[in-house]
Amino acid sequence: MLLCKTFPSYYAKVLFNREERVSMHGNPDNESELLSFLKHLYENDLPFNQLLGIKIKSINLENVKTEFTMQANLIGNPVQKTLHGGVISSVLDATGGLVASAGIIQK
Repeated sequence: MLLCKTFPSYYAKVLFNREERVSMHGNPDNESELLSFLKHLYENDLPFNQLLGIKIKSINLENVKTEFTMQANLIGNPVQKTLHGGVISSVLDATGGLVASAGIIQK
């Protein structure tokens, strides 16, 4: 599976290996616990997401909503004070990764 090759091995182990989840995070086996685990992972364990200030407003198997707060260090055009395009694409990429990760839970 392509996701396994691109997703860091630690997180892949936790998502795909029940024994690993139990030893590291208690027993997140039901859908709600796994989605909560993903929320925590994307907000707290991924340094670049923290740098951007990405917060997950809601997550379920069909819908993910993320947000971030505009910060002066994210401005790409100081004259117009607009967001850097790399920030936009990074937030979209992180959100897409979260959607894919949530999709794993369904399978």
